[in-house]
Amino acid sequence: MTNEQVIAFITVCARAERDGANLIKPRYHFFVRALEGAYITLASPKRLFLHRKHSFTNENNKTDATVFEAAVCTDCGRMAIVGREEGGALRPSARKGLDDPSDFYYLKDGAEDVLIDEEDCADDATNDFVICSVCGAISTEADTKFKPLCEHSESNYRKLRKIEQHKNHVARCPACGFGSFRRFYLGKREQPPLYWEPSFSSNFPTRKSP
Repeated sequence: MTNEQVIAFITVCARAERDGANLIKPRYHFFVRALEGAYITLASPKRLFLHRKHSFTNENNKTDATVFEAAVCTDCGRMAIVGREEGGALRPSARKGLDDPSDFYYLKDGAEDVLIDEEDCADDATNDFVICSVCGAISTEADTKFKPLCEHSESNYRKLRKIEQHKNHVARCPACGFGSFRRFYLGKREQPPLYWEPSFSSNFPTRKSP
């Protein structure tokens, strides 16, 4: 039977009555998979994914943009991206229990974006980075003044601030100074099963043996 035929069969049986009682009382059980993270693109048009991706490809099977894991400040809602620098690019980093080797990079809004967390901003030149939203190449802002970050246009570049993490891997937001960045990781990835449990009425007709 096709899915449409199963749905039609359940619908008819649920509406059918005998002696004022429904023949069956269907119950559906859903098990929703916990989020493994939220993933975004920084290139326009911006996109959001709720499953792990490394890149976004268009209809021509050409990579349009790198996909980054997102984190949000618990107080002001500002955004950061998460990962580890490998080979001059920001790569995704998986959590392993309580051990989280990831770095957090706050997304600056622009030149007027004032960071008030003076403790984390003490070494500006060291923690200021530039990332390419297309290929994910990353380098310090000071280095990009002497050599290009990658082959892509500077219009694809975004300025970042690397967050100095405190004990227990707490990444405090440098914009508000109160909140900390949290990832959208809620549990292990599991397939969400769906099953149908019918409850048959005693009035359900049965076929008599010949």
